[in-house]
Amino acid sequence: MESSGISKILVVEDESDTAHAIQELMEKRFSASVETAGDCAAARTKLKSEAFDLVLLDNFLPDGKGIELLEELSEQLESSLVVVIAAHGNEKIAAEAYRFGTSGYVTKDPGEFSTSLIREIEDALSRKSLRADKEKALYDDALDSMRDAVFIFDPQGKFLRWNKAVNKLTGYIDSEISSMRPTDLVSEEDASRVEEAMQTVLNGGQVKFEAMVATKDGRRIPHEITGSLLRAESGKPIAICGMARNITERRRMETELRSEKAFIESALDTIPGSFFVLDAYGRPIRWTRRTEEILGYSDKELTSVDLVDWFPEEEFPKVIAAVEKLLETGTGTIETTVLGKGGRRIPFEFTLAVLYDNEGEPSGFCGVGNDITERKRAEDERVKAEETLQRINTELEGYTNTVSHDLRSSLSAIGLAGETLQSLLKGPLTDDKWSTVQEVTAILSSSVDKSSALVEDLLALAKAGQVPKHVDEVDLNEIVRRVLEERAVDIEQKGITVQVDDTMGHVSADTTHMYQLFSNLINNAIRFSDRDNLLIEISYLGDDAAGGHRYIVRDNSSGIQPEYFDDIFTPFFKGDESDGAGIGLSTVKKVVDVYDGEIRAYNDNGACFEFVIRDYGRGRISSE
Repeated sequence: MESSGISKILVVEDESDTAHAIQELMEKRFSASVETAGDCAAARTKLKSEAFDLVLLDNFLPDGKGIELLEELSEQLESSLVVVIAAHGNEKIAAEAYRFGTSGYVTKDPGEFSTSLIREIEDALSRKSLRADKEKALYDDALDSMRDAVFIFDPQGKFLRWNKAVNKLTGYIDSEISSMRPTDLVSEEDASRVEEAMQTVLNGGQVKFEAMVATKDGRRIPHEITGSLLRAESGKPIAICGMARNITERRRMETELRSEKAFIESALDTIPGSFFVLDAYGRPIRWTRRTEEILGYSDKELTSVDLVDWFPEEEFPKVIAAVEKLLETGTGTIETTVLGKGGRRIPFEFTLAVLYDNEGEPSGFCGVGNDITERKRAEDERVKAEETLQRINTELEGYTNTVSHDLRSSLSAIGLAGETLQSLLKGPLTDDKWSTVQEVTAILSSSVDKSSALVEDLLALAKAGQVPKHVDEVDLNEIVRRVLEERAVDIEQKGITVQVDDTMGHVSADTTHMYQLFSNLINNAIRFSDRDNLLIEISYLGDDAAGGHRYIVRDNSSGIQPEYFDDIFTPFFKGDESDGAGIGLSTVKKVVDVYDGEIRAYNDNGACFEFVIRDYGRGRISSE
C-alpha cells in the first residue's frame, strides 16, 4: 500500500510469536520498517525518542496496561495512528481506548485477527485521510477568504502555497506563480530588499517592510510585507510564510495627514507669539518655529527641556499657583519671566488652556506665549516719565514756594530797608539816625547775601542735572581738600574733626559735579552738627562688581529724623530745624543720577550718606 503514508511502525506486544507474526504482516502489507517492544517500559523509551506513523498497542502488558500508556504518551502519539489490541472484546476497554485518542480497536479472535487488524488499520487511514482532506479544504477556504495576500515558499524561494488574493493582486494564474520567485512579484527597486528579508527570516528573524508589488499588467501597488520562518519538528527550516497587505489607502491618508499637518504648521507659524503644546508633565511635544526663535533653542534642544527649565527659581511659586488655578478653571493667563538659552531672561505673557483625554482627565496644555519685552520697556518708560513729571512738578512747586517766599522775603526786606534809608537821609544826620542807618545797611547787606545765595543754589541745582560738557580724571582727594579749605573757618569754630581717607580715588567726571557732590554733603554735615566733638568721616569703600565707585560721608550727630528719609533728596524739602533753601541734598541726588549711581541715607550712630557713582561714558547703564 504505497500511498498509505505509513513508513515506520511500532508493535507493542509481550508474546514474541504474536509480535513476530504482526511484524511480518505489517512489513508485507505496508512495506514499512517495523520495530517491536515487549512491555510498557520498552515502548515508552522508543516513543519518546522516535516518531512512528503507526503504533499497534496490546492492552495487557507485563508492566502495565496499553491504554494507560496511551494516556501517558498522548503528546508523543498525537501525530501517530494507534490501534489498541485486546485479547477479548470488552466494550469498557474499547470506550476508554477511544476516549484516550486511539484510531482503532481490534480483538485477537482466532482465524480473523489478521484480517480484522488490516481492515481496522485501513479504516483508520481512510478516516485520517478524510479528516486531512477536510482540514485542508477548511484551511484553503480560510486562506482564500482573507483579503491580504498570503504565501508560503521554500528556502530557495519556490512558491509552495498561496491564496486567491495573490492571484487577484498580481494577475498571474497558479501555473505562472508556481514557476516564479518572490523577487519576480516586486519592482526591480525592491528586489534586493526582498532578498535581504528572506535571508533575515532564514537566519531566525522576522521581517516587516514596505515594497511595491509588480502586477502582470505593469502596475506598482504599495504593500506592507511581513514574513516568518516555518520549521520541521526537528527544528530545520522548511519554508517562509508571508503576508502582503495593500497600503494604498494608508499611504493616501498619510499623504493627506502630512498635507494637513503642513497646513496647520504653516498657519501656526504665522502666529506672532510662541504656540506650544505640553504633555501632562510639562514637557514640550509641539511648538512653532517662533518658539525656537524667541527662546534661542534648536528643535532638538527643545525636546529635552523640562518645564522647570523655562523659569528662574524665584518665579516657581507664581508659575505653580498659575498652573493650579489653570487646572481649576481650564484657561488662564500668566505674566512671568522665561529663561532663554544661556539664561537670557525674557518677560513673557502666556495664555493657556488645559487639554483633556476621552475620560475628561487633563492630558496636557496648549497655549500662546508672547515676548512682552517691548511692552515692559514702554511701561517702564511710562513709569519713569510719570516719576520724572512728578519730580519736575514737585521741583516746580518747591521752586515756586522758594521764589515766592524766600526770595520775596529778601526782596521785601531790601525794599523796606531802602525806604527806611531814604527817610533817614532827609534832614540832618544825627547820631541816632546814623546808628539806625548802620542797622538798616546791615539788614540790606544780609538780604542781598541771602538772595544771592539762593540764586546761586538754584543755578547749582539746575547745573547738577546737566550732561557734563567736560569729562576729566577727577582726583577726589583734591576735591575734598578744596571743600574743607573753603569751610575751614566753620569747621574750626564748631570744633569739628574731619577724617578723610588717604586715597579717595579718581573718577571720570565733570569737576564741577564732583565739587557739588562732596561740598553739599560736607556742608550738610557741618550745618546740622548738634553736638560737641562732632566727627565727620569721608571714606572710599572701593569698587562694586560693576565697576562703580563707592563712598560714604558720615557723622556722629543725632542723625536724621526717620520721617525725613522719603523726602530728604526732594528739591526744596526742608526739615523743621533747617534754615536753608532745601536744595543741597537734591543737588547731590541729581549729580549721582547723572553718573548712573545710587545714594541712600540712613542712621548708624549718626547720619550716613552712602553712594556709588560710575565713570561717565564707561559702561553706563543708560536710561534712554
